[in-house]
Amino acid sequence: MVKRKRIGLIFSYNENWIGGTYYFLNLIHALNLLQDKNKPIVSIITNDIRDYNYLKNETNYKYLHCYNTYKRISLFKRIVNKVLKSIGYPSFFETNSELKKLDMVYKYYAEEFFIDFENCVYWIPDFQEKYLPQYFKKEEIDSRQKYYESIASNKKFVCFSSKTSLNHFELLFPNSNIKKYVIQFAVTHPNYKKLNDKKVLKKYEINGDFYFSPNQFWEHKNHIVVLKAIKILKNKGINILVVFSGKENDYRNKDYVINLKKYIQENQLENYVKFLGFIPREDQLLIMKNAKAVIQPSYFEGWSTVVEDVKAVNNFILLSNIEVHREQMNSNCDFFEPNNENQLALLMEKYIISSPEIKKIDYNINRKKFSQDFVELINEVTS
Repeated sequence: MVKRKRIGLIFSYNENWIGGTYYFLNLIHALNLLQDKNKPIVSIITNDIRDYNYLKNETNYKYLHCYNTYKRISLFKRIVNKVLKSIGYPSFFETNSELKKLDMVYKYYAEEFFIDFENCVYWIPDFQEKYLPQYFKKEEIDSRQKYYESIASNKKFVCFSSKTSLNHFELLFPNSNIKKYVIQFAVTHPNYKKLNDKKVLKKYEINGDFYFSPNQFWEHKNHIVVLKAIKILKNKGINILVVFSGKENDYRNKDYVINLKKYIQENQLENYVKFLGFIPREDQLLIMKNAKAVIQPSYFEGWSTVVEDVKAVNNFILLSNIEVHREQMNSNCDFFEPNNENQLALLMEKYIISSPEIKKIDYNINRKKFSQDFVELINEVTS
């Protein structure tokens, strides 16, 4: 009989950071690629059963369990634990004795539920607040710094999605003895190919050639450089359409989307851009597949889901020339400086005139590597 490793994933569905949601979804999808004997038991640690149901319905992973943590202790005990946490002390009341049976817990900073667990691997996506502090409040920067210091000095294991993020950690904490891992994630897509291309494009009133920029509307995603490039092309008499998707909310800058739309209005770009908002994943992927190319202008990423999506649908992408994008993509792409709208405009003009040549890749290799790397992490941490 197979003795399966039991791992816990602290997870909550969050449309305001859909990249984080997709990360854990893709992780479980990847585990589905393993031989059955190698598949771990995955316990979703959550305070909302809908989080577990979402992952179960999307992945149909055979060995998925749910630990609904906050239903197992009284409101009074939860309050006591929360107060202790706020002043830097561990929880007094045990939230779930079953958690002691886990071999490993995989944890992200943003989750409220804390578990002081020996084999806890802390996932750090990136250090954006260190390099773009203007997009964060001081309190959030200080909180993250305190958290990272705690990991670097007191914890055993930390995982990153890119070598770039690992390098940043080592620059920030050169004396840390923590065991460090890099696991570059890959995406698994729902079956968007069952949809009718023409019907979906008609649904969103997308006609003719177009570029697609699917990013949440956070300021560091740098939508403005795309709008400036569109303005340059418009002034040259080039008719171009750029379609944007993503939740139109930046909790750090409530005026961000308002200012983007003001720029569009002031420069009469309404016929050149289309904002779709947060759309179904299948629709997003089909639009991506049909785009002339995808544009990813971000100032900072840990490991871009958009880039992985483009690789998986086998399309072409125009990328901001940042370190992690160079690490992540080396074919079917062109790069531009993130503050240089003239460079971007030239690339957009180039590929409207002549479609990019696309090299066929076998993305299943990436998915399998993601699953194998995570199993190796489990085995190393629990050995």
